[in-house]
Amino acid sequence: PSYSVQDTSRIIDVLVNPESYTQEIKYVVNFINTSIDPLCPGQSDTIHVFVLPEPTITPIADLVLCHYEDINSIPVNINIGTINWFHTGDDIGLPYISNTTLLSPNEIPGFTSINNGTSIETLIIHLLPSYTEIILPSNISKTCNGIEELVQITVNPIPSLNPLTDSIILCPNVFSNIIQPSGPIIGSSYTWVNNWTNSNSSISLAPNGTGTIPTFFGINNNSNAVESEIIVTPTFTTNSTSCYGEKDTIIVKIRPMPNVL
Repeated sequence: PSYSVQDTSRIIDVLVNPESYTQEIKYVVNFINTSIDPLCPGQSDTIHVFVLPEPTITPIADLVLCHYEDINSIPVNINIGTINWFHTGDDIGLPYISNTTLLSPNEIPGFTSINNGTSIETLIIHLLPSYTEIILPSNISKTCNGIEELVQITVNPIPSLNPLTDSIILCPNVFSNIIQPSGPIIGSSYTWVNNWTNSNSSISLAPNGTGTIPTFFGINNNSNAVESEIIVTPTFTTNSTSCYGEKDTIIVKIRPMPNVL
């Protein structure tokens, strides 16, 4: 607290309370009759001013989830006061709160995320902090509202693949066709891995890649057919969070070179 003398008929201070408790300021006012000379001060009066703290919610990071992901309850920390909440946006599995409701206890309840659509689903949680105090003995009740905290929860769709060919059969020294994986979910990517069943041979296809499976040259220097599996995984990514769909497998078989006896 500080002490100063002001010669004015108005109190125009801007009061700030950085603490998490109510602070009191006292103004001692002297009324002076300026219509007579000499000036005669009247009886002083004291004005009590109470400055409530600002209720503040600790920021909560936004979430990006996959479909059918179990989420534990999310604690909501506030320096003082209570929290009311509601949420807007898509139905992602969180019990719907359309009207402002007291958050008690101070945590966003756990839920299982849902997105059966073909695009991302987004829900925004609105957290409204407030603090109420009754000043005694005057029984004056005052409520102060803090800054609204917003939490965005995004749920990615389930990426999937359009049907791929089940198998590719090549003769030696023959190029394959290009394979372009695709699916109904816009924004999905498709990674593929080339797994060998015969490590001594090569079908000249890179061990892994993303997107188009390029043409490759069938090579088989063995007397038996060479097989490989190309496993394709659909992926949907938002803000570094990747969700995976059901894989598909293409069997590649390269026949041996026939020998002339």
